[in-house]
Amino acid sequence: MYGARIIAFFLVAGGLLGILGSVQMVFHFAQQHESLRVISAIIGTALFAWGILTGVALWRATPRGFKWAKIMVALQVPVFCVARCTYEFSTLFSFRVMIGNTTHYIGGNIGSSSNLYWSPQSPGFMFGINLVAAAPLLYLITRGSQSRPTEVPGRCTGRRVHNEQMAMQEPAART
Repeated sequence: MYGARIIAFFLVAGGLLGILGSVQMVFHFAQQHESLRVISAIIGTALFAWGILTGVALWRATPRGFKWAKIMVALQVPVFCVARCTYEFSTLFSFRVMIGNTTHYIGGNIGSSSNLYWSPQSPGFMFGINLVAAAPLLYLITRGSQSRPTEVPGRCTGRRVHNEQMAMQEPAART
């Protein structure tokens, strides 16, 4: 359960930090009339906001939180540049190992990053893995499903409790 809470903290804190940076980038690129970069920054802002919501749900250990946290963390694993498309997304920390056309085969960042860009020219092929995201993803896949709260057999919750209580009342009392 502590592992899920740590991942949740990274998603929420990284999402907040990422929104601060992305919103600034939206305004900066809008002033320069760079519409593709504005769209990229808006997508980044939406991803960071989704990260905050996912982190809160994961902190509460909801099934929805575990489901979306796997997807959110999986989005942070790949780093690539293929043809004219460049992609990188991370919340709070990243440590990348890369191959291909890059000046740094190993790199890391402290802070959130969203880089989805269509370049006018192809900078070449590059692929990498964010190891800081790969480890939490493995945790969520293997242990995360085991740490979710499960329903206790025979225990009634929600609407089922109400229906059983209504069924136990005498028919005359309901009218």
